Amino acid sequence: MSAWLFSNSKRILPYFLLAYVFSLEASMAGMELFGWIGFILTIIVLIFNFRNEPVSTYLKGWTIPEYLILGFFLIVILGAMLNSPEPTDRWFTVGRTRGILLLFGLKFLILLTFNKNTEKYLYVLFAVGVLASMNAIFQYFTGVDLIRANDDLLERIAGTPVVYRTNGFFNSSMTFGHSLGALIALPFAFALMNPKKQRYTRVLFSVATLIMGLALITTFTRGAWMGAVSALLVISFLRDWKTLMATLGTMVVVIFAVTKMHPSLEVRVHSTFDTHSQSASERMSLWKANTDVFKEYPLLGIGYGENERVISEYFKKSKISSGYVGHAHSNFFQFLSGTGLLGTLCFYLFAMGILIVNLRLWFKVRGTSNWISAFLLGAIGVQVCLHVAGLTECNFKDMEINHLFIFVFAMVLALNHKIKRENLNQLLN
Repeated sequence: MSAWLFSNSKRILPYFLLAYVFSLEASMAGMELFGWIGFILTIIVLIFNFRNEPVSTYLKGWTIPEYLILGFFLIVILGAMLNSPEPTDRWFTVGRTRGILLLFGLKFLILLTFNKNTEKYLYVLFAVGVLASMNAIFQYFTGVDLIRANDDLLERIAGTPVVYRTNGFFNSSMTFGHSLGALIALPFAFALMNPKKQRYTRVLFSVATLIMGLALITTFTRGAWMGAVSALLVISFLRDWKTLMATLGTMVVVIFAVTKMHPSLEVRVHSTFDTHSQSASERMSLWKANTDVFKEYPLLGIGYGENERVISEYFKKSKISSGYVGHAHSNFFQFLSGTGLLGTLCFYLFAMGILIVNLRLWFKVRGTSNWISAFLLGAIGVQVCLHVAGLTECNFKDMEINHLFIFVFAMVLALNHKIKRENLNQLLN
């Protein structure tokens, strides 16, 4: 039975992983459906084959970041059980961090299906990202959403000519912007590393980066802009100083040209650094109120996401007349009020740990030209985007964006496992 199940999983699991990757820039329903079916099948395979090689090795040699993120998950459970004010659905509170369980499922799923074709999953992701970006550019000029009949979802931007704020295949410009801002790091890294060692592939990756970059501009999402710019600059710096200078120069030219073509974009760019704008004031009020929540629940927080339910009460306590009622518009303050000091420490130690794992792997393989070195370089950029963009937006809480981060984390952990135990040439053949 176990031999039959393991053999057939080799045929079934790759299709669910492919469908999941396809969904990352296209459909939240697809992410959840294919991600969790793949998770369940992976667990079944591990249960029936945990004594057999190579499955038994997949369950060994966990990294410190993996223990830390499990610690974060445990703190979320404790916070929900002990601190969440009534009435509350504690299972729903814990379920907000379900991506952590999926992270481990995806890691094992990638290990079980890893072969010379694994890189093709990334090319599928790039292709869907380009399609979503082309759809966004179409939305920008026409205001027409080809996916949804309700075009009112597209926000008209003041200025001349008439343009619209885009959302790609999602239903929110903010979500699409932050997802695309992280994704763009991957094809950019592939363009720099050129793993196929052919000119046309470098051109394809460069064109994909350009199309995604233009679509990212049309989202009018400033936090995503800052995250993407930071990611591309860090990737360029790690590649070499000439690449950094070229990237910086290109960015200056593109930003200057685009802002001069559309005054509304110029206003948006300038407002990014305006600490007195309405957006900045609302965030300051939110951060103050969430800090007050933390002071009342310092160790475990009030419950992950529960701050959103009670934040209006803390506005009144702080004598804040009005403000945005919802998440903290910052990963740090969202974790601080929702999971307390312990949860915040666990998450950021996890983030630091997995970035260190990623950097070590990159420095180990950077002298080679293959998809693994390109992915590892791009994954560093994805993580930079997570933290820079997350300064002013809860991009880790938004599940559409969270799935992309979880997939990248899982790939890094799976590659770490493989590279420790196998020769790099074996992984590529």
